[in-house]
Amino acid sequence: MKKDLSKESIKEHVAEIARETHRRGLCTVFGGGVSQRVGDKIYVTSTYYPLGEDSLTCFADAKPEDIIIVDMNGKKLEGKKNPSWETPVHIAIYKEQPEIFGIVHTHSPYATAFASTGLDLVCITDSPRSHLGKVPNVKLEPCGSDWLAANIAEGLRNCDCILLQNHGVWAKGITPRLALSHAELTEIEAKTQVMAALIRMSVQTEALTALRKEATFLEEIHREEKRIKDRQFGINYVYPKTE
Repeated sequence: MKKDLSKESIKEHVAEIARETHRRGLCTVFGGGVSQRVGDKIYVTSTYYPLGEDSLTCFADAKPEDIIIVDMNGKKLEGKKNPSWETPVHIAIYKEQPEIFGIVHTHSPYATAFASTGLDLVCITDSPRSHLGKVPNVKLEPCGSDWLAANIAEGLRNCDCILLQNHGVWAKGITPRLALSHAELTEIEAKTQVMAALIRMSVQTEALTALRKEATFLEEIHREEKRIKDRQFGINYVYPKTE
């Protein structure tokens, strides 16, 4: 069965991913962004500026008409509203990594709290560590600026997800849904580490440093898992680096 790649179906898919970010608790009332690249066109969520009854202020309400089509230079090709003012970031990532077709930007609370510490998120739980390894913290620049776009694109060059200092999460994937999964894994890991630090009842920086040591335990586990996967399934699985 041939996949429907009509403009309306793509818009609905991007809108659905946006709605799902809200259902999963990954976005705030204002902010965030979702995009999908199809050929030399980018389908991206609209901005909430200027504020009004007709602006997309919450992803829970995203509809196909809230998805704007731009070219790879940011020129608007279709849509009554304006594209996300962070569209330059989406473009920079797609230009640098032509194999990527989906991007999700969230303001999820735990990951954003972690981003505000300025620390990289070194995953210590199994699933996030297996898929993400380390989520680096990238310096914040003014939103909408070329500097921010360059920083995030560079940060995502060798990983699937980054923390943007004091701001939120940027995730990439070969599809928007996979990018959403990476953003959710980051939120889950950040929440786990924040809760673990609280349980330790220690100074925050000391607690997070202690958690880093626990990451070495999974290194031993993964070495054995790699042998098992190779022996049982013939899969030469390579776990992401955390250093």
